[in-house]
Amino acid sequence: MRKKINMFVRIFTSTTVIVFSIIMIFINQFDLEINQKIGKGIFYLKGYYEQGNEIVMEQGIGVITIPLIIGFIVSVVVTTISTIRKKQKYGA
Repeated sequence: MRKKINMFVRIFTSTTVIVFSIIMIFINQFDLEINQKIGKGIFYLKGYYEQGNEIVMEQGIGVITIPLIIGFIVSVVVTTISTIRKKQKYGA
């Protein structure tokens, strides 16, 4: 059981870091016009708008939630496949 948890944590962490890096690169390369944004709700990544006489650029919560969700899904899938293969191999 401990090996499964360690594998899950390793996969979750590495996948989350990789996806986070990809999203940060994408956000930095993407040019936005005023009043334009990327994403909605918990998947909101970046916005660029005018507030009073200032132009404001903000990063949304999607910068964190998207990598966490993808990392969790990938970790669950890989751990499940690994468990099924091990059971088939040893017939348990």
